[in-house]
Amino acid sequence: MKERDQFTIRQPEYLESFEAFRDSKSLQQIITKVQEQITQKGENLHCLDSMAGTGIIGHKIKEVFDKIKIVYQDKSPKMLESGAYQDNERILSDATEIGLPDDSFDIVFCRGGLNNVSKDDYPLILCEYTRIINANGITILQDYFARTVEEKDILNRIETEVANLEGKNDVTYVPTLQELKSLIQNSGAKVSDKQSFNMHISMKDRFATKGIDQPDLSKIKTILENQTYIQYEETKNDIIVTYPISTITFSKNPETESHRAEKEKAIENAWQYLKSESQQGVFPSYIASNRSELSTNQAPKEIFSSIVIADILPKRSSHDELRNTILQHIETQSKQGQLSFFEDRSLITPDSDTNSWGYSVLLENERTTSEQANKILNTILEYIDKEGKIQVWLSQERKNRLDHVVATNVAYLAYLLGREDDIQSTEEWITTMLKSGKYLEGSRFYHSPECFLYALSRLMKFPKIKKKLKTNLEEQLKNRIGKTNNPLDLAMRNVIADTLGIQNQKEKNVLLSIQEKAGSWPMDALYREGTKPRYFTNKSLPTAFALQALATK
Repeated sequence: MKERDQFTIRQPEYLESFEAFRDSKSLQQIITKVQEQITQKGENLHCLDSMAGTGIIGHKIKEVFDKIKIVYQDKSPKMLESGAYQDNERILSDATEIGLPDDSFDIVFCRGGLNNVSKDDYPLILCEYTRIINANGITILQDYFARTVEEKDILNRIETEVANLEGKNDVTYVPTLQELKSLIQNSGAKVSDKQSFNMHISMKDRFATKGIDQPDLSKIKTILENQTYIQYEETKNDIIVTYPISTITFSKNPETESHRAEKEKAIENAWQYLKSESQQGVFPSYIASNRSELSTNQAPKEIFSSIVIADILPKRSSHDELRNTILQHIETQSKQGQLSFFEDRSLITPDSDTNSWGYSVLLENERTTSEQANKILNTILEYIDKEGKIQVWLSQERKNRLDHVVATNVAYLAYLLGREDDIQSTEEWITTMLKSGKYLEGSRFYHSPECFLYALSRLMKFPKIKKKLKTNLEEQLKNRIGKTNNPLDLAMRNVIADTLGIQNQKEKNVLLSIQEKAGSWPMDALYREGTKPRYFTNKSLPTAFALQALATK
């Protein structure tokens, strides 16, 4: 085997001298890209070292270019609290949701971080990187990526065994370079440069960094012995594996940039429309015979639209006062205990849907207590059918009904409270509805199939049920794309796609094109009165969903 350009964490490169750093293939490729950015934009670059770990990249780059500002991001408090960071700015977050504003950085580095993430997280992370780099910025990825499908198979088998020996629950993922390129393009970016080299990694040293001094390498040895695509060298107590490393540089797609001003104007106009429609947090609804009818038959004041709008509106915006006004109205209504769809509680019995969604929103925004939310869930659980399924009405005086969208919203509250074990029969039911495709017929109170898919997408924040439903949800969403052009359907599909990390730019462009001059989207209905042809329509709900769809990169 040729002389090694070996990197081990036992003797990390950030402790090496400048000469060693300059001569290291891996770091030299990165530093060249940094120098190109400095030549174009000057020395005062704003950079993010993402999934920074021990901060190798940031520290070495800062050592060479002292005027660069570097922020370190990692999800491990232990890493970020280490002495290596001293007084550096640190962000404790997951790379799938970094929590920083759009266009924040000139350069994002991610070296050796992607080999710690799952297949599901890849598109979400790449979308985040595209979102936070500015118009002329770049993201630099350096990791092992397979050059062929055969290499991919071997590398993923090795990494699965590595994860097993490390006691990890999540299996990491190694894509091919072609797959990575597609993922980058789907994030709204384009690859501008690719460089490759081989790195020889000691498996023994790799495990030692995790506190595993005598790993059982027999399965890794067996994997390597039965293939010819990945080179390796076996010693008495170690296996040195030759990993194919690539340095990938990408930037925002210019086509995305050309629409930025138009999209930002559309978003601002949507906010202004919602402000004009809000009556101290209440949004008017109209009763119509179909979902898109321009009706003047105004419905009694209802709280449900306010709940949904408060939940869907983008967080951390310059328009937080609108969300706060809506939340204050919902909180005031909750002082009476159970929530009712109409403000006039004599008009309708309290229901599971309004209460589960309403109290979820209040709890997540610290407008109620877990104790109160648990009381509401306890009440909902009193009204289950013989099979243990959640029902709609919170009353013995009204014939009860089943609705799988309502049940899914109750499941969200249960998971939020850590009580998913209390709704197992309901969870099995909604899982079956998704797999079977029966949801395509709509539900009793939600006519559009997209409503069920959206309700399920809200559950993707909970790892346990995400693992159970995500693959089927992705498949069903892809089948729905392009099927309808109703404003709410378009907006919901885009919001769901963004949650799942699926590219749906074509429908996002369609959504943008149908915005009205006043800043609203056309009239549409999210829900109906049972199976009757009575739809509760307005422009506020489609506008709120469209706003979220456009605001997400």
